[in-house]
Amino acid sequence: MNGSNKLTAVERLENFEESVDNYINSNFLSIINFNPEDCAKALNLKSEELSLLKASECTTYAYLIYTYANHIQEEIGKNNIKLNFAMDNLRRIIAEEIDNYGFDKYTKHEVKVQQIINSNEFASKLELIRKHAQARIDRLTDKARDVRKMADTLLEKGRKVGY
Repeated sequence: MNGSNKLTAVERLENFEESVDNYINSNFLSIINFNPEDCAKALNLKSEELSLLKASECTTYAYLIYTYANHIQEEIGKNNIKLNFAMDNLRRIIAEEIDNYGFDKYTKHEVKVQQIINSNEFASKLELIRKHAQARIDRLTDKARDVRKMADTLLEKGRKVGY
């Protein structure tokens, strides 16, 4: 047994996320910054303000909104990492433990999985990580799409207004 097996699920996840972040940062793959205040201003323009925008302003605001969409997409990616980490480890635990239970051939697989998770503290924590990550992904996916659509709309308005 090596030292990593003594780590909690959260500690293992943190180590894994750190290694992914190190890869991303060392290859300069996360260099897009966004300013929350500028993005909020662009996203919350009133209808009368929108109607008075010049083409160059539309392009500028669209760009700011795209940086926010990128930020949301990065959050989705981070949560996909958590989800995949939890799922992979849960599958491993279930595969190792499924024969240790007195399941009969008629017990549904979902019931077997849930019983293993309920009786294994490490698996229970992984399941909680999985649920949280999936909920965040579900919520953010539509938001990323909607924010991109807002930026696309501003670009289209800028084309119609002309320079």
